[in-house]
Amino acid sequence: MNLKDKFKSGHVLINVFYLAKLLLYIALSLASTVVVVVIALFVAENVFPNHVHVLNYKLTNSTFNQLKASGHYHEAIYLIENNSDILSDTAAGFQSYQSKMDLSDCYIHVGDYGKAEELLLDCFRYPLGHSKKMQAKLNNLTGDEKKYLAFQQYMVARDLFKLYGIKGNTHEQKHYYEIMQTCRTDAFDGMEADAEMIGVTPGNFNLLLSIDDIDMLRETQPDKAYRQMEQLIDSLENRDDMKKSIMLKQLNKLISWRLEDGDTINSYSTIYRAVKLAKSVGFKDQKEYSQLGCLSDYCYMIHDKGNGKYFLTQYMEYLDDKYEKDDLEYLVNCPRWFRLLEESNDIESLIKEVENCCRGLQDKIDANYQNMSEDEREYFATLLDEPFDYALRLLESHPDDSRLANLCFDNAMFKKGLLLRSNLAIRNAVKNLNNPGLLKDYDKLRKCQKELVARKSLHGLGNTYKSKQLEKEIKELDKKVSGGCAVYLRQNNSDKISREDIQEKMSKDDAVIEFLENRSGVLFALVLPKKGNVQYVRFSTKDELKLIFDEKGALAYMDPGLTAKIFNSDFATKLKDVEKIYFTTSGFFNTLNLTALAQNNGEPMCQKYKFTLMSNVRGFCDLAANSQSFISDGKNGRITLWGGIAYSDTSDLSGNFVNAVPQRGESLCPLPRTKVEVLGIQSVVNRNHILCACNIGKNATEFSFKQRSGMNDMILHIATHGFFKESQQQEDRTAPMFNSGLFFAGANKYWTNDALEVVGEDGILRAAEIAVMDLSQCKLAVLSACNTGVGYNSDEGVYGLQRAFKLAGTDKILMSLWSVDDDCTAKMMQYFYEFLFDGNCTVQEAFENSVEKIRNENGNESPEKWAAFVLLN
Repeated sequence: MNLKDKFKSGHVLINVFYLAKLLLYIALSLASTVVVVVIALFVAENVFPNHVHVLNYKLTNSTFNQLKASGHYHEAIYLIENNSDILSDTAAGFQSYQSKMDLSDCYIHVGDYGKAEELLLDCFRYPLGHSKKMQAKLNNLTGDEKKYLAFQQYMVARDLFKLYGIKGNTHEQKHYYEIMQTCRTDAFDGMEADAEMIGVTPGNFNLLLSIDDIDMLRETQPDKAYRQMEQLIDSLENRDDMKKSIMLKQLNKLISWRLEDGDTINSYSTIYRAVKLAKSVGFKDQKEYSQLGCLSDYCYMIHDKGNGKYFLTQYMEYLDDKYEKDDLEYLVNCPRWFRLLEESNDIESLIKEVENCCRGLQDKIDANYQNMSEDEREYFATLLDEPFDYALRLLESHPDDSRLANLCFDNAMFKKGLLLRSNLAIRNAVKNLNNPGLLKDYDKLRKCQKELVARKSLHGLGNTYKSKQLEKEIKELDKKVSGGCAVYLRQNNSDKISREDIQEKMSKDDAVIEFLENRSGVLFALVLPKKGNVQYVRFSTKDELKLIFDEKGALAYMDPGLTAKIFNSDFATKLKDVEKIYFTTSGFFNTLNLTALAQNNGEPMCQKYKFTLMSNVRGFCDLAANSQSFISDGKNGRITLWGGIAYSDTSDLSGNFVNAVPQRGESLCPLPRTKVEVLGIQSVVNRNHILCACNIGKNATEFSFKQRSGMNDMILHIATHGFFKESQQQEDRTAPMFNSGLFFAGANKYWTNDALEVVGEDGILRAAEIAVMDLSQCKLAVLSACNTGVGYNSDEGVYGLQRAFKLAGTDKILMSLWSVDDDCTAKMMQYFYEFLFDGNCTVQEAFENSVEKIRNENGNESPEKWAAFVLLN
């Protein structure tokens, strides 16, 4: 190679070298920049945790505040529950106290009033924390510190006062109002000097006290409360230092009071005053905007559509700005927006918005459902009322719209499943497998699910990475638990069942039907055929049918005219080729036995169709797959019976009685045939070599039933009195399950005198007590008593014994819809068990056969004797 060539070759190598050096420099520069940015972001996230969220994925107190401020209350709760150290009393007393107060506020927003109450009571009892060292400080506080502590306790008492107002517990509300009065004296004497320490101005705090006084007065002297509220509003109008949002809030409160009391005329002037105020001050902050939704409702109520539309538009703009369209707060307010679409006659857009709202609510609740408490589910079920009922009313005016019919069917299926599933029952089923490793995996799965939900509402690379890890871990844990627990797998599969899945399992002669009642009392059915869309059929109204039953009682079932109001020509056409009807009921339908309605030939409808009553139509897929006899399905369990119960020391078991509904204060009449009933059942069970225990007389205690929690009972049979609405003075209007139950030994003492202090058990087993038991091993609960299937009727089903047993984990329930004859019930139950065990039948077959036998023995007379019982699958 000559010199020239060597030079050229060296020049190229030099260029390559410098190019590589340049690229290395650029790469190092970029890497250094990334490191610097990462460090800067990390520092920024620790210095400004509420504003910077990119890398950090730690769930901290500041993250909790971020979620709470943005209205993601469930997510904030899950974060705290997964990081219990934040609530630890080993932390600084005030920090623990403040965290508990904030968390209680979140619980109130999601409807879990029980947990909110627990936290607030804890803060009230232990304002400085639980430790002895912190509580010892109470004896050494200075004057100012004592004043601050009194103020702190006043604020907790005020939150409890408001909470008990929500729950309707006026007794506790009054108690904490009196505590608030005491704390005022200790905390606010000479307040002007201490305003800065307490953190409020004297004027604002006096306003707070006035509002509390008026709210309490509302419970006892509503007329006086009206006058004082009007005077308060007048005083606010002349104060320049007061935000008008506070005045608008009190005006809205006054309007709502008047409307609750039916004082529509006087509410008009208050509405006009609120309108004038809202339009004069403009909209400066979110607190003012937040009051416009209710004000818009009031304007529409008095047919002031112009102002109603104006305020509603402003309110929806506020929601658009504050929330995402899939946030709960936005979705629950969508029905207000439907008004404007309705006025514009844009039906296509209206149907689309209604569908988006209903489906969005379902998705939102689904995301949190596994981690919700029973109280939360009840609260969220009420949030579904407005949009779901709107969809039903829209369907009534557009009965041929398949989109609406399908949507309403899906809504009903979703809502009924919402309240009849219990996380406690699933955990109990896992626990009963006696596999500590599996239980640990299940608890870890629940914890990971909660954390994932919380992270879905946070941003940043760190959270994205952690979320991916959690999704992978959840998938692995879910697989483990599903493989180890059949109940968990079945429940998970059931939650995912859709309308299309049900149709796939149906045969050509099946129909799946939702019998529903809307808020206007209109009765109708949504019929799901084997193929095609859901079909809507309108019936009569609740008032029409109720009038017939009020006049004729059970004899109404023998009237073909009544049957025609339900099984009308339109309905009959849709059931033309149907032989088997799988159905659920709601509202007034919960009180009817549809199978007993008479045809024109006098025969009951159960002779024409084979009926199966379900708690949720999703259960159809399980029923279709399971045709085993009861013995082969549950041969390893035992049966426990209660009957011939001694309600008092002087119970007389001679004679025959009708199970009349026991009224509070009346003595419970004995049911002598129930002893014969359970002994006869025991005989049938014994000859089939199945373990059986019989509790009779004074041994049939409430405690003996509660002892069955967690035991391997495949059947629990209780022959006793049942009750609903024990008292006009409900303990708590948010807990109707306290108002239904069963009676056991010794119940007379407390039932006839509710002023007695209960020591131990009172013999009155309420539905709320059953709901928290572990009956996950129970295949069948037989409630051989009067009115065990009744309760507070709602769109979601019946609040009462049937819901309690379902929440406890029971598979099927045999229950009654009205008062039944003692002797006739004993016979029917004897036949039922003979068919179940001697006849080797399924529960459904044994029930149908026993009803048929009783009906034939009574010569097809009134269904009063043979149609009281229904089987809920």
